[in-house]
Amino acid sequence: MSDPEQTTPVDWAALNPRPIRLSESVAARLEAMIVSGELAPGRRLPPERELARLLGVSRGLVREAIHELALKGLVHRRQGRGTEVRGPYGSEFTSGIVGYLTQSERDVVELLDFREALEPPIAARAAERATSVDVRRLSRISADLEAEDDPAKAADLDAQFHHAIALATRNHVLVMLVETSLEVLNQTRRQNLQTPARLEMSRRAHRAILAAIEAGDPDAAGCAMTNHIREVAALVIRADRPSESHTETTGDDDV
Repeated sequence: MSDPEQTTPVDWAALNPRPIRLSESVAARLEAMIVSGELAPGRRLPPERELARLLGVSRGLVREAIHELALKGLVHRRQGRGTEVRGPYGSEFTSGIVGYLTQSERDVVELLDFREALEPPIAARAAERATSVDVRRLSRISADLEAEDDPAKAADLDAQFHHAIALATRNHVLVMLVETSLEVLNQTRRQNLQTPARLEMSRRAHRAILAAIEAGDPDAAGCAMTNHIREVAALVIRADRPSESHTETTGDDDV
């Protein structure tokens, strides 16, 4: 596979032959380039200031466009590396869903894919909308989880944390979706995966999500939630493979 950084340079100025209309936003143009493959996965976008100059728009408009693309999973902001293209389908579970799986494996992968599609944007919206009351509620639940060693109680606190994030969006439809998701998760939790290492993984992930929401940073909140779900996925997929089921793991399948 060729290095995305070594491909033919993109003529960014060609994207701006005329002033951008409301119906033809920066985000829509960049999304079209990603979906078409003109911007390949792994390619880095120019810095915001430079991209704004090339497109002939304000830096604020570029920042909003990149934020929209990040919420869709099309780009990923990496500390110290800028904004990197992820591709039109950013889920880690695509190959599993389209490949050969048993029905039970497919059920698990589809559930995790649903969580990845649903919860990172919810965490991002919570970072934008959370009040001090919301942050205190999340902090209390997180603190309770830090002190809880009983697997069943820890799993309940974990569910409370994700529910509280949804509540912070002020969107009752999103809250209902998360509630439904948590009900399904209750049917898939397995006691043999409720390990001390998994509990520490969950605590660590929740701390990162909470910090991003408290800081009002939607991109960081979305990325932290994505990382959390993918850590869980790595454990679930290993646990469903007999050759790896007895290997020491670092998590379980309830997010």
